[in-house]
Amino acid sequence: MNLRRFDNGADFQERVLPFLMEREAEHNLILGILAGIASGTDWLDPPPYLALVEDEGRAAAVAVMTPPHNLLLSHTERLEALPLLLAHLLQSGYAVPGVTASPPVAEAFAGLWQQRTGRQPRLAMSQRIYQLDQVRSPVGVPG
Repeated sequence: MNLRRFDNGADFQERVLPFLMEREAEHNLILGILAGIASGTDWLDPPPYLALVEDEGRAAAVAVMTPPHNLLLSHTERLEALPLLLAHLLQSGYAVPGVTASPPVAEAFAGLWQQRTGRQPRLAMSQRIYQLDQVRSPVGVPG
């Protein structure tokens, strides 16, 4: 596995979009923020953290952070990608105020964070994601 850091939002979006769209509902926050970054919002200061962990050329995990906001982590079935992300964040000097991810990913990352930093993680918020799969048009309603 290797970690690739991107400075250009459009290049990052092009590379990670197929992976993120596989679970569009779950990645909706990352997709929305990434769309803004890729469209040229150069006003972000400090610049966003955009990272991809690949395994044999395939996306395994995506991380996006727009300081001072939480680190956003994609779904991944490859939890071994998380130590690479954490090590890179710590080496790069990024302050990570929190992490937003699916429960298994957030819990795994928080455990690694505690091991590496000695800081005790705490759950700040639980969220649910809803996905619309079908629209039923109402019957007998004009307009």
